[in-house]
Amino acid sequence: MSRGKLPRVGKPGQSNSPNGEKLNEQANLTARFVKEHLCIEHANAGVRIDKHAIVEAFPTTFLGVMVDVPEVLKSSEKKSDRYFAHLARKSRLDRVLKDLLPGRRPAQSLAAVKNHDERAALVCALTALCVVAGDFTAVGDDQNGWIILPPRRQFADWAWTGLCENVERETDGGKLEVVSGGLPAQGGPAFAKSSANEPASDGWANSGPTGFAAFELVQASLTVEMIMTARDDLVMRRCDESVAAVVKDNKDRYSYFPVQDETGNVLGLLRAEEWFDKEAPTCPVGEVYEPLSERHLIGAQESIISFASKADEVPVRLVGGRQGISGLVTISDLHKLPVRAALFALVTGLELAMYRRIEMEWANDRDGWLGCLSSGRQRKLEQRVREAEEADTFVDTLVLTQLKDKARIVINHDLVPGISKTELRAQFEDIEELRNMLAHANFYARDPDGVKKASKTVRDILAIWRALLPIQPADVTSPQ
Repeated sequence: MSRGKLPRVGKPGQSNSPNGEKLNEQANLTARFVKEHLCIEHANAGVRIDKHAIVEAFPTTFLGVMVDVPEVLKSSEKKSDRYFAHLARKSRLDRVLKDLLPGRRPAQSLAAVKNHDERAALVCALTALCVVAGDFTAVGDDQNGWIILPPRRQFADWAWTGLCENVERETDGGKLEVVSGGLPAQGGPAFAKSSANEPASDGWANSGPTGFAAFELVQASLTVEMIMTARDDLVMRRCDESVAAVVKDNKDRYSYFPVQDETGNVLGLLRAEEWFDKEAPTCPVGEVYEPLSERHLIGAQESIISFASKADEVPVRLVGGRQGISGLVTISDLHKLPVRAALFALVTGLELAMYRRIEMEWANDRDGWLGCLSSGRQRKLEQRVREAEEADTFVDTLVLTQLKDKARIVINHDLVPGISKTELRAQFEDIEELRNMLAHANFYARDPDGVKKASKTVRDILAIWRALLPIQPADVTSPQ
């Protein structure tokens, strides 16, 4: 980073200069203070400077490598301020944030951040977010540490080319290693194998739009609006109707009815299923309905997973749209095709997270995880490898493992902190059962117990995913 084209946007200062020594001292003091007084997750990335998730940010270069022509940005401001203002004005920083957190957006425009220290802090936060999302570029080595830069696709061409050239000159003795996507490329640095216009790949699934972000985009596109009953199709009830009359008229045995006033405003929900098997009272609906509350609401553009993950606790939601209540979604809607697509994508995303975590754990021993499998599972895997080699389709041994194999590896090697092995085994059994039901179009939530189990399994998948890798499509999976 201190040679060739890279210094044009900033280079690391000498740690043995007076200012460098002071900066190094204060950085170490801060890191020690944070480790001692705060709860810091263990590092999951293949590149790390500590066993805890602490990374080194370099805001000026982080911003500079995204600028197409840095020389034209001339002003009296510091380089980092010039770069920040330019990238914010061009919405480049917003795109980085959107890539890392699909569906999210900041409360205010990033261009509104004017203070130098606040800009630096924001870039440090973006740096950390890149690592959390598993989508970043790292420069350095295990002995001297790593500096985190943006994902490959965010680089300006000149910066990527310059870094590639530096790597080719500096890595003969293994003194420098550049890693893309959090994992060293097999057979050498990832940059050395990538052109200036070609993103690096790890073999099984790319990071960015074709990797984890793709699953987030899938979930964000599978919305509650796709499975809800539209308001115009709902059977509404009035407050002045008697409960007994409503129940008698409920030939289709609807479990819930929206309740509205004389002007058409939705006031809440009547739980009609309470009187399926007993006599209904003659009192007005207005005396027994559940008034509208935040618990009953979900946005039309919220993901299906947001609803499914809490369907056992909140089985019916009024759907909010731009013009007010736009529909109703219930547990009965969980069998619709968009739900199956969302759940299957969630299971597949978990399997990808397991794959990535296993790769990280055995970054220096590609097949070191084999010992976590039983001899019988190993023999079956060897057979699949032979068949793939004969068909000239072999890519990687880990690719050929099944969901059950990956589950055994992460369980036996304690790769899911915070969950006991016994509990994990039970959870993975339920996950595999759900996956099989989805694949064969079987009912996975045919009764209240099935709904409860399916919702719990969704929550288990999200919890395991978060424990394996801190890569969370929170905007599409966090229940309302």
